[in-house]
Amino acid sequence: MKLLLINPILPELFSRAHTLPLGYLSLDAWLTKHGHEVDLLFPEQHLWRGPQILDYIDKNRPDMIGMGGCFDWLNVGAHLSYLIRQRFPDTKQIFGGIMASPNPKLCFQIAPIDYVCCGEGEIALQKLLDALDKGESTENIQGICYVKDGKFFDRGRGEPVDLDEIPEFNWDKINMAHYAYNWQLKSPLLPYQSPLGFFITGRGCPYNCNFCFSIQKYRRLSFEKIFEHLDSYVERFKPRFMAFNDDTFCASHKWTLEFCERLKEKSYGFKYSCSGRVNTFNEGMAKALKESGCAVVHLALENADNEILKRMNKKITVEQFLECIKIAKGFGLIPNVSAMLGQPGESKETIEKTASIILDVLDESNPWATISYFLLRIYPGSPLYKEAKASGFFKDDLEFYQRHLAGKPIWMCGIPIEKAKSIVGNVGNIIQKLSHAYMSGSKKQGSIKFTLN
Repeated sequence: MKLLLINPILPELFSRAHTLPLGYLSLDAWLTKHGHEVDLLFPEQHLWRGPQILDYIDKNRPDMIGMGGCFDWLNVGAHLSYLIRQRFPDTKQIFGGIMASPNPKLCFQIAPIDYVCCGEGEIALQKLLDALDKGESTENIQGICYVKDGKFFDRGRGEPVDLDEIPEFNWDKINMAHYAYNWQLKSPLLPYQSPLGFFITGRGCPYNCNFCFSIQKYRRLSFEKIFEHLDSYVERFKPRFMAFNDDTFCASHKWTLEFCERLKEKSYGFKYSCSGRVNTFNEGMAKALKESGCAVVHLALENADNEILKRMNKKITVEQFLECIKIAKGFGLIPNVSAMLGQPGESKETIEKTASIILDVLDESNPWATISYFLLRIYPGSPLYKEAKASGFFKDDLEFYQRHLAGKPIWMCGIPIEKAKSIVGNVGNIIQKLSHAYMSGSKKQGSIKFTLN
């Protein structure tokens, strides 16, 4: 069975289109290990769209085509699916990943596909391909959903794979230069950017914030496997800056300290970024991160109201966040910060406080920090999605999807969405002006206070 995996992303989504699609590489490594022929097509590398993708399929003639990714790419995947079905009616198709796992039934409503792989795909997809190769039934494979005689059959989530059993990725199948040389990132990281590296040490997240959804069970590779793969990666690509793209890299204080100690002993020579967690970050962790080469740590606030944070199930407080920023700056780490506008319970006061706190992160010693303030997006599978559906904001997955396509997202906040968009835009402009001022040598004059008109 010859499988072609396609990343259904539009090339103009620059930051996403230049993020290494590690999930596809993992599937490829696992399936190749188990005797299946896998081809990878990342259209973003070639700026390809439908016609070029169809020509590629015509030339290579796969038996099955798989597509996955974020929910925002589902409409692109559905469009490609129709084009593929029209030109190659006998080629089987399967959707997976975050775009399909929380709403598999919807995928069959909007695309002419044969299967949906829910949850992690390595073992489920292997069993599906094995069954098809042998001419056996595919109806009772854990994680593989399908429609038969107009009836939808849900087979739950795929069995989690032992991460240590996934072989080294087949790097020769992709053009790494497309991902390794991304000049959209900011200085002072520029000296370390060429080339960039991307790595994950595990999967999933141990938390359950109300706006988030994960299809993966939380766990890590063993340290032995992490550094076996890192040794090979560094030898092959010689990155000067490494992005550790784990959902929550610093979830465990004990694990982070041991990782930093082992990384320091390796002396790879790269700087790196990682995601912190406000309720685990402290001076000991900051010191270990800095000494092992960390330059940037992401610390998410999301909202500056403790009651809203509690309803979000963030497991943090505003006071913890402020202490984390102080610690990060004290150890020379660049704190990248994110916050969102749109949670139920938002008010003029919570917006002003949140914007003021994230703007105050910037100063002359830290002008390059990435401060992100964005509108809350409700995604399928998240607790907030279930709450919105139960509250009557939409009837079913199809209505949600149609509203998503029409640019009419579900909005549960008391602040009108058009006003919220204006606020986010204004805060973004202030962030840009402050960054430029501090980069030009201006000194910070007291705390920043954001006020709504």
